[in-house]
Amino acid sequence: DRLPLRNKKNHLLQTKKGSLVVHNVACNDGKTNDGIAKGGDRVLDEILDVIRSEVMLKQTTEQQQSRQTTEDGDGGGLVNVTISMVGNSLGGLYGRYAVAQLAQVLNHNPINNPTCASK
Repeated sequence: DRLPLRNKKNHLLQTKKGSLVVHNVACNDGKTNDGIAKGGDRVLDEILDVIRSEVMLKQTTEQQQSRQTTEDGDGGGLVNVTISMVGNSLGGLYGRYAVAQLAQVLNHNPINNPTCASK
């Protein structure tokens, strides 16, 4: 199956292990002349916005489901988030910059170090 991503910002796929959100970053469309740092910062901001909105949606859904079955659901649990990025050319540089900045923002080193490959 091909994912219809060109016209959608987020595409949600349900799997046996959870959900997968595929996001097309659009923040740098037409804004590629101001450098890697500014473009990477825009990517980071967009990624954080997507994570926040998806986590909030997940927690809201879980709270609604727990209210239907029990009154004890607190909904305040941690959510495990894994991020994978794919970028081509300048988009790859933006992605690498955003991952490095994300590690600093979270004061956390990634469990799997970012890698880069080219053909």
